[in-house]
Amino acid sequence: TSSDLVLDLVYVVLLAKLGGDFRTNLDSSMFVAVRDFLALFIPIYNLWSVHNIFLNRFETSDVLFTFFFIASIMLVAFVGISATSCGDASEREACNQFAWCFAGARSLLVLANMYAWYHNTKYRLNIIVYIIPDVLVVICWIITGFMPYELHDNYTTAQYWSFILMWWLGIAIDLVR
Repeated sequence: TSSDLVLDLVYVVLLAKLGGDFRTNLDSSMFVAVRDFLALFIPIYNLWSVHNIFLNRFETSDVLFTFFFIASIMLVAFVGISATSCGDASEREACNQFAWCFAGARSLLVLANMYAWYHNTKYRLNIIVYIIPDVLVVICWIITGFMPYELHDNYTTAQYWSFILMWWLGIAIDLVR
C-alpha cells in the first residue's frame, strides 16, 4: 500500500544515514564501529519489521489509523535523528534520546495492536502473541532511557554496564519474538 511505501522510504533514509556514519566511524576502530552499528541497526530493523507486520495485517482507512501513520512517521524520524547522534562517539548522551524515541515508537505499535485486538475478535490470540513481547521491549527501552550513559576516565561504571545490559536485553527479547 502507499502507507507501506512512505514508511519504507523513511527507513531507507534512516539506514542510509546510519551506514554513512558507520563508514565514517570505521576509520577509528573497526570493532567499535561494528558494535555501534549493530546496536543501532538491529532495533531499527526490528522496528521496521514490526511496522510492516502490523500494516500488512491490520491496516484500515479510518481516522485512528491516519493518526497512527502520521505519528509513526514522526517517531521514526526522531529515532533516526537520535540514532545518528548516538552513533557519534562525541555525542553519546543522545543514546538516551534514541532509547526514548524507540520506546515511543514501539509503544505506539503496542497501542495500535491493542486497537486491532479490540476490533478483531477472531484474531485476538494471535495479536496477544505480538503485544506481550512488545510490552517487554518497551519496558526495557524505557528503563534504558532513564539510565545515564557515562564513561569516566576510560573506566566503565556500573551505570554504563546497566545501560548496555538493558539495551541488549531489549534487542534480545525482540529477536526471540
